[in-house]
This record gives sequence, structure tokens and C-alpha cells, in this order.
Amino acid sequence: MITTKTIIQFIHTVIPDSPEDVNIKLLTEALTHTSYATESPKPLPDNQRLEFLWDSILGMTIATQLYLDNPSFDEAQMTLYKISLVREECLYEVGKSIWLDKVIFIWKGEERKDGRDNPAILGDAVEALMGYIYLEFGIKIASQFILKYVYSKKDTIELAGTKGYKSLLQEKVQSTHKKLPIYSEEIIEKDDKLNYIKYKSTVSLDTKELGIGYGTNKKKAQEDAAKNALDNI
Repeated sequence: MITTKTIIQFIHTVIPDSPEDVNIKLLTEALTHTSYATESPKPLPDNQRLEFLWDSILGMTIATQLYLDNPSFDEAQMTLYKISLVREECLYEVGKSIWLDKVIFIWKGEERKDGRDNPAILGDAVEALMGYIYLEFGIKIASQFILKYVYSKKDTIELAGTKGYKSLLQEKVQSTHKKLPIYSEEIIEKDDKLNYIKYKSTVSLDTKELGIGYGTNKKKAQEDAAKNALDNI
């Protein structure tokens, strides 16, 4: 059973210099998956709002460090490493390495589907945790966390094929049709609080549908649509 004591011990392990008193409400929010918040008998915030913060913090920290550490890298090389480090697969590995899968709150249905080992759920939880660390401890500690747990994987990640599916699809379509694919999104599921919990994205070229994808946010739905489009092509 995950208790308040458990998650406080967790954050003290991840951030050793953190104070004894932490914002337990915000920390719990960072660890709460949508499935748990939706099914809870009492209203609970999930970690999607905290996920929103991660992009700026993570991108800035990694881009800066890549620039400082690798004077021989051109823009394309730095971009490739950045894409690799912020992808779901890498964040999943980060989550496993800090035992985040042991302290996230997910509903029984997700538990039965091995939700604690789901790369999407764990990757999202890492993003939300970074948002929490930034709000709780500030940009310096958040950057230190990113450098220790994310950037440190720079020399071990697999770079081959790490371009996003959207980028790969755009290059392929532009090379053959001299046009850009177009994405359209719709919300296909909401919880009882009207929070968006699932998106559908359709990617098209002119009037031809290339692929359809799904995700917990627009970005992930678009990536899934692009992947399926490449498979179809």
C-alpha cells in the first residue's frame, strides 16, 4: 500500500537535500495517474497539469548542457540527442531507475494491465515529477535532477531512428509531394470533471487520410498518427 510516509521517503531519496516538510498535496498530485483520479470516489487532481511544465524545464536544461559539453556538435547533432533524451522510452528508463513505478497511484484496471510498467504512464509520471520538483524546490534543483537522471543517459541511449515520427513523416511527404501533412484532433473521452483524457489525431495529405492515432494529449496522439501513417505508406 502506498502511504504518505512512502512517498515522502521516495522524494527524500530522489532529492537527498530536500527539507523534511514537503508539499504533500502537490507531491501526491504529481504521482496520481488520470485513471486513479477519475475513479476515486472523492475529487482528486491528476498529474496532467504538472506534466505541462516539464517541456520548458527539460528542454532548456538539456539544450544548454549539450551546447556546453559538445562544442563540436552542430545544430542537427544537438537536436538528435535532445530528441533522444526527452522521448518516452528514455523517461520510462528514468522512472524505473528511481523506482517511481512503485509509488504512482493508478487504478485497479491499470494495475491489471501492468500499468506500472507502461512506458506512457511512467514517462508521464516522470514529466509530472519534474514539474513538482521545479515548483517545490526551484529551477536549480530541477536542473540538477534532469542532469543526474536524464542527461546522464546521453552516452548510452540509442540514437538510430530517434527522430520523432512526425519529423520522419514530414520529410517523407515533403520529398515526394512537396507539401506538408496536416493534423486534426478531437477529444474522444472526458472524465466526469470534463478533463480531457484521450485525444484522436488524424493526419492527412490534401483530402487523403494517411493515419489515425490516439494519446493522452495532442502531441502523443499526433506522434501515434504519424507512426501509423508511416506504417501505411
